[in-house]
Amino acid sequence: MTRVLIGAIAIGFTLPISAFDPERALENLANELAACAGYYSLIINLPDVPAGAQKHTNDAGTKALSLAIELADEKRAMATMAIKAQEMAQDMGRDWGNVDIVMNEWDDLCKDLLRDPDARLEHWLKMED
Repeated sequence: MTRVLIGAIAIGFTLPISAFDPERALENLANELAACAGYYSLIINLPDVPAGAQKHTNDAGTKALSLAIELADEKRAMATMAIKAQEMAQDMGRDWGNVDIVMNEWDDLCKDLLRDPDARLEHWLKMED
């Protein structure tokens, strides 16, 4: 993740004035990582999930939360994770039959984010107000 921080500083100096500043971009990235931790903490409880899939989900959630804590702080990352998990459960009406609602919104984003957080940071650095 240190690579992400260095990348933010390096990219920040080459972006147009209207782009997000590196601090705001890192804050957005930390919030998304914490939200992904919330997503994984929710879907690990899906009924009838094989043990291998549960381990993968747990590992992904742990990685997302660790990165969020590295970018923000533990208290804020944990709170964001819990709030997002509650919101996702509400979005699906607390009914596993509606889990696709949450998966369609978060699954690909979270996989991509954990695969390449630098690319997502670059997205935020290029975002305009």
